[in-house]
Amino acid sequence: YSMSGWRLGWMILPSDLVEPINVLQQNMFINAPTISQTAAMQCWEDETIEELERHVAKYRASREIVLKEMGAVKEIPGKNVAPADGGFYVYVDLGDENVCMEE
Repeated sequence: YSMSGWRLGWMILPSDLVEPINVLQQNMFINAPTISQTAAMQCWEDETIEELERHVAKYRASREIVLKEMGAVKEIPGKNVAPADGGFYVYVDLGDENVCMEE
C-alpha cells in the first residue's frame, strides 16, 4: 500500500482480554501511531486496492528485469540469486570469489 515502515495490525480477542491487552499495549512504543492506523483504513477501499495492484504489477516487472540482468552475469551462478516474493529486489550471494576487498 506504499506505506513503508507502517506496522499495522489488529487483534480479535475474547471480551475479558480486551482491557488487559489495552493496558499492555499502552506500555509498548512499537505500535503504529493512531493517525497511521486511521489512514490505513483507506487501504480497504476499492480504488486503493486497484492502485495497489498496479504497484504490484510494476514491482513484478522491475523484479523480472533485475533477474534477467542478474542471469547475464556469468560470474554469479543462478543458484546464488534469490528473488524476494514481496518486492522488486533480489538477494545475491556473491561468494568469496566475487567480493572485491581492497587492502
